[in-house]
Amino acid sequence: MCRVKVGAGVSVARGTRVSPFLSKMSSALERDTLQVARDYVEFCLGIQRDPPSESARAMRHLAKQTERQQQATLHSLVQNFLDNHALDLLSSLQQVMAALVHDGQLNWGRVVALFAFIGMLAHRLSLQGDNIRRLAETIARYLSEEHREWLLQNGGWAGFLAFFHTARNMDSELSNLFFVSTDRWSAMHSK
Repeated sequence: MCRVKVGAGVSVARGTRVSPFLSKMSSALERDTLQVARDYVEFCLGIQRDPPSESARAMRHLAKQTERQQQATLHSLVQNFLDNHALDLLSSLQQVMAALVHDGQLNWGRVVALFAFIGMLAHRLSLQGDNIRRLAETIARYLSEEHREWLLQNGGWAGFLAFFHTARNMDSELSNLFFVSTDRWSAMHSK
C-alpha cells in the first residue's frame, strides 16, 4: 500500500479522502492526541498491534480498566446514546463530550471516561456494520481544539503518563471521577 504524507508526520493510503482536521493538523499535541485516539479505537475493534506510544499504552490500560469496572453504566450510556442520536452520531458525540465538562473542569479521569465511552461506542457501531473511522478524529479534534489550553497546562500526553502512574494504584478515585462524569451524561440523555 502506498502512503502519502499530509503534514505533521501523518500519512494516509493513496486515494484516501483526507478530512479537513487531518489536513490542517500541525502541532505535536494534535498529532499525539489523534495517535492516542486512533490507537484506542482500533484496539477496541480488536486490531492487534503494539501501541504507538507510552501514552497510547497507558490509555489502553486505564480506559479498558474503566470499561471493566463500569461495564453496566457504560453499556447503558452507549445504548441510550445510540437510541437517541442514531441519525447524527458525530455532532451528537460532540454534545456528549461537551456535557462531560459542563462545569469547565476537565481532568484526566474525565478524559479516560470519554475514551472508555468512545471505545464501547466504536465496538457497538462496528457490530452494526457502521463506519467508525471518524470517531477517533472527533475525539482528537474536541480535545486538541476545545481543550488545547488545558492539555498544555497539564503537560499534554506526558502529563497523562504521570497521571497514569499515579492512577494505577488509585482505582477507587478513578471510579469516582468516572461516576461524576457519567452522572452528567445520564442526566443529559434522560430528558
